[in-house]
Amino acid sequence: MVASVSCLFALRACADTVKIPMQVVDEDGQPVAEALLESDSGDKKLSDENGKAFLEVKKRAFYNRFYAKKEGFYPTETDGEHSPLAKDFDPSKSITIQLKRIKNPISLFARTTGYLEIPEIDKEVGYDLTAGDWVAPHGKGKVADFIFLHEGVRRWSGPKYYKEEYEQKITLRFSNEKDGIIAWEGTSEAGRKYGSELVSDYEAPKEGYQDTWVQRTWKEKGGYHQTTSKMDRNFYFRVRTKVDEKGNIISAHYGKIYGDFMSFIYYLNPTPNDRNVEFDPKRNLLPDGNVQRP
Repeated sequence: MVASVSCLFALRACADTVKIPMQVVDEDGQPVAEALLESDSGDKKLSDENGKAFLEVKKRAFYNRFYAKKEGFYPTETDGEHSPLAKDFDPSKSITIQLKRIKNPISLFARTTGYLEIPEIDKEVGYDLTAGDWVAPHGKGKVADFIFLHEGVRRWSGPKYYKEEYEQKITLRFSNEKDGIIAWEGTSEAGRKYGSELVSDYEAPKEGYQDTWVQRTWKEKGGYHQTTSKMDRNFYFRVRTKVDEKGNIISAHYGKIYGDFMSFIYYLNPTPNDRNVEFDPKRNLLPDGNVQRP
């Protein structure tokens, strides 16, 4: 009798699950063998020499997240949208997970800003990335790496913010010729969503920086709150740039931002002309920066 019940339970368990083909690759698209894969259903497998494996998931699950990790790589977590209940769900379609190698994590100035409130309206205010503070007279900063101008209402302005029309514009500019910023989108909201633990590339780009960034938030009468901010927007930046008489860069500092303004995480490389932005959270040059993501 016990054997019959066990067999019946095993058949029911198999009927309630479906096998999903998985593929693990590195940042160059090459297969990663012996990576540990895990599903929300609790199934665990090691990828084979071709980076492949099958994971069981529950058929009645509304979503499934998958996890991959291996020593020498940053762990990756999928977005949880792989549901057998979805109309377009295809159990034969392979799910690819990228594992980025741990290459050369270094010390950086890194800080989680929370919501960074610009201390004045309609007046430019500088922010020092190495101090993690506004420049005087609003803080202890000395170098205006970022220069913010806030025009319009503040983020929370009482009933007007919710019921009437309003507009807010935040402009970011920089102190030096060839300073600038590059926007890019990734699967992260200030580094807190899904994807690789290392959201960015290993290095900031060499070229392509723009000297101004504008963000608008507004509501028209009878309409809804609107914003140009994006939850999955991130940035690379270049500051403290020095140029020769011909305008060629002779020195610059590079960094990255996870998240959009004015709630973000920033990282600044202290070494001139070094574009490495792979951060070692154990070596933060801002001890109170509270950043755990590389």
